[in-house]
Amino acid sequence: MKASFLALAAIASIAPHAVADLTWISVDLGTQYREVTHAASGSLYGLSFDGVPPDSTIGPIKPKVFTQMAPGGHQLPNGTTEPTGDALKVAPAAARAGADVMIRMPDWYPTFPYQWVSWSDWTSAVQQQVSAKLAQPSITNIYGWELWNEPDWTWNTAAAGPFNQGWQQTYQLVRSMDTTTPIVGPSASTYNNTFISSFLSYCQTNSVLPDVVTWHELATAGNADIEGHVSQYRQLEKQLGISPRRISINEYARIYDAAVPGFLVRYIARAERAGVDSACLAFWHLPGRLGDLLNGQAQPNGAWWLYKMYGDFSGKMAWVTPPATSGYGLEGAASYDESSGIARILIGGATGDTLVAISQLPAAAVHGGKAHVQVFSTAFTGTDGASAQPAFLFEGDYPVNGGQIVVPVNDMLDATAYDLIVSASSSAANPRYRYEAEATRLKGTKVAETVDASDGKYVTGLNQKGSNVAFSVYVPSAGPYNLSIRYSNSTGAPVVGNLSVNSRTNLPVTYQQTPAPDIFATGSATVELTAGLNLIVLSNSGQTIKSGTVGLDYIDVKPYLIRCEAELATVSDANITICDPDNFTATYASNNAYVAQINNEDSYVEFTVNAPVAGTYHLNIHYTNGTGANSQQGLSINGGPFTFVTYPVTEGWGLFGINSMDIQLQSGVNLIRLAKGDPSFGLAVGFAELDCIDLQYSYP
Repeated sequence: MKASFLALAAIASIAPHAVADLTWISVDLGTQYREVTHAASGSLYGLSFDGVPPDSTIGPIKPKVFTQMAPGGHQLPNGTTEPTGDALKVAPAAARAGADVMIRMPDWYPTFPYQWVSWSDWTSAVQQQVSAKLAQPSITNIYGWELWNEPDWTWNTAAAGPFNQGWQQTYQLVRSMDTTTPIVGPSASTYNNTFISSFLSYCQTNSVLPDVVTWHELATAGNADIEGHVSQYRQLEKQLGISPRRISINEYARIYDAAVPGFLVRYIARAERAGVDSACLAFWHLPGRLGDLLNGQAQPNGAWWLYKMYGDFSGKMAWVTPPATSGYGLEGAASYDESSGIARILIGGATGDTLVAISQLPAAAVHGGKAHVQVFSTAFTGTDGASAQPAFLFEGDYPVNGGQIVVPVNDMLDATAYDLIVSASSSAANPRYRYEAEATRLKGTKVAETVDASDGKYVTGLNQKGSNVAFSVYVPSAGPYNLSIRYSNSTGAPVVGNLSVNSRTNLPVTYQQTPAPDIFATGSATVELTAGLNLIVLSNSGQTIKSGTVGLDYIDVKPYLIRCEAELATVSDANITICDPDNFTATYASNNAYVAQINNEDSYVEFTVNAPVAGTYHLNIHYTNGTGANSQQGLSINGGPFTFVTYPVTEGWGLFGINSMDIQLQSGVNLIRLAKGDPSFGLAVGFAELDCIDLQYSYP
């Protein structure tokens, strides 16, 4: 058994992350500001029929409100061929999940934007809808009547008169038939203080104020300033002397954000802090998918797991303070349940290393002076990509200092969401991936303390001759593993050390300079481990450096997985597309770039992959296929014969799915080619565009 490394040159010079990349987010468990209601877990047209989607996909996300089509309505949302999502027909399914249904009355019409007919026609439509609801008194989970949708641009003033007068006439008609169900509006396409002010003033004068005030958060270039808009609205209430109304953001998230877990965290966080009563995901593709949380086979994608994590919140919401960023960037939401002593924290929207400072830890979340933390992640899989479950990242016991712990979450991706579970007790339910340096066998080093270390402690002195840190690492199966090293180097220059695995091999490791002993960087390598116990030793290379110190915080050992970007591969007769922040494809592509127009006879993308060992690897191809039908590409490995890879249609260009298969790779360099065609193979049908590939080793 030998120790082998992928790309030895990479481990020989471990580069630190830029200090600017290291960000903080603060979670104050002592400031609990409202009951957990899962306010932001609903969706527009999330339900198609009773049973579609299955109850098993609805209940776990704890939805609060679904906005659905008018009873007996004719709306054909986003190109569907039959009306779907009738509010009264799906109300039982919503009720089984503990959710209410908001009725969107203008979706009586078949098209959007709505085609106004006449006042007599609209009066008849309203009467039919209200009569249908009154005829089913057993349905008690109606959140409210939404009288119109996006009137700031869909109301036909020329034919129907001013909207405020139309609101009054419709309001009075509904109230003449139904005196109790809340009335919801105005449901503007965006928050506009002037529009809302005029609307409220008119409603107050004419005694037709909505019970629930609504608007959408869809088109503010990612700012999603829900808190600012709610604050402006509350000021209007005070100025006009209107009693506080419930607020519903009954459509949120741009098309850029659909199904992207890390981006959706910002909406959940800001809706909760703003104190809205409810919020519904918009749907940009097809109905009946819980706001793009399910693929076409009703399977959860990566974003569904984010909402499952949010659905697991219980007790009270705890205050989270994100970094001061505008629109994009790190965000988070948290809850604390006094009965169980468990805190749950969701973060996302940032790339790089993040320190999560969790303060005012309640006594119920601490045992023996430590709090136990488990960390999971759910990645963007595309709207059409299924996700079996979140990935387990690490867990550990963190000493509580001054009522606070600091948990580093490294190598974050902005499209991925992260779930931290804080409790008093350890759990053996998951393998241990993180190994703290201070908990290992030490020689010539000592333990130091800082809140910036993963559990408040780290080891210093690895710059002294004869010093080492020996980690005993257990893995269930033999094979290659990803190794991450978190270190600091305040000596003023790079320091070369040694890394050995099972006493078989010593390889140079260069620790690049960091600004201070308690500012850490991370580096990575691939190591080959045996099944069971392994010894990984990081040691001094034999030279004493007297100034400063080299410190170790921890190592992470995870199953082997690499990502290869298409735009960094060999590209022939195809275009590399760099994402434009103002283009709908911008936030979908990994690394903000992908390869398009692989549609000529000699078009291909060829990935060069260094496999640490020969064997079976699970290949995930991230692609987009907006042709409207299944497409193909030829797959060749190491110049071997082509086989067809079939790409199911995605719901538009720039909306990525995942195609998965197992392939065989040789040890060392491998060439993986995806092509339009080959003289001996023929041309593939249709075409697809490529974002990246993931390769994961299949352990025996």
